[in-house]
Amino acid sequence: MSLHFSIRIASEIAGSQNKLAELLGIPNGNLAAINTGKRPCPIGLRAKIARIAGHDTTRAMLEGLATKLDPEDEYESQALATLQALINAFPEDDEQDATESVGSKPSVSANGPGGKAAPSSGASSTRASPCSRSTNSR
Repeated sequence: MSLHFSIRIASEIAGSQNKLAELLGIPNGNLAAINTGKRPCPIGLRAKIARIAGHDTTRAMLEGLATKLDPEDEYESQALATLQALINAFPEDDEQDATESVGSKPSVSANGPGGKAAPSSGASSTRASPCSRSTNSR
């Protein structure tokens, strides 16, 4: 899920980008710069935006970590490949479905839509966790 898409959905839920920035506790100019890629987005802020947008916060945080790695560096490239495998273990929200569901605007808090904390992604998944696989092959 792109950060830009999450900001757009979260802004629609909050009522505007300015209201989203207020909810996140940051200046609207900073959020606008993050949205256009002119300013990096801290991992914790990515999680808050994803939570408000109703997106998977774990996936958002892993994607944020991936943006900090240099694919040209030998070691960071290896870490990026592993991180991408972890990211792929979390289903990506369908951007078209998510856009269609934004029509009604639920109440919003920093905890997400409806003011409730987002459920942990591991509890509701029927897939095996990538962390539960055996690591004895090293």
